[in-house]
Amino acid sequence: MTWDLQHNKANYRVVLSIQDFVLLEDVGPHDEWLTVTNAADVVVRELVSQGKLQLGQRLFYVDSMNQMDEIEFNVVDGFQRFVPINEKDEVAKTCLGAWNQMQSTRNDIRKV
Repeated sequence: MTWDLQHNKANYRVVLSIQDFVLLEDVGPHDEWLTVTNAADVVVRELVSQGKLQLGQRLFYVDSMNQMDEIEFNVVDGFQRFVPINEKDEVAKTCLGAWNQMQSTRNDIRKV
């Protein structure tokens, strides 16, 4: 096995993109791909260059441990820092609620 890890990229999907924020899910597998956490700068630059992340939007992601965090960035310099979710923040609360609803729907589908 090589440790090139897919040329230092993360394998993720955009699960929700609205005016206020973009939500990513880190999908791995992490023995082949970097985590979003470890490739945050590359992820931000990809999303901005593809037009999927705009000035004024916030970027949230669910990491490989199923924990949601925020990535602070700017469209010129890319990744700035990781920020834990503040559940008193209305945008973060909306994002977390949407993720929880998606997870509930996934679980309902698996039961069928």
